Amino acid sequence: MDGAAERNDYEFPVAYPFFISDYPGYSHVKTKDDGSSAVGEGDAFVTYVFQKKKQAA
Repeated sequence: MDGAAERNDYEFPVAYPFFISDYPGYSHVKTKDDGSSAVGEGDAFVTYVFQKKKQAA
């Protein structure tokens, strides 16, 4: 994520834990190319927050 941020003029992202249990009814929809779920039992997830770099005045 750091490289993606740098290439696109963003600060390094802040990562926060994402707990599926905090979102009743949440359903992960990203799948692998073969259509199977990309989520496994016990997987850990994060939410990345990006912010544009501040421009010098």
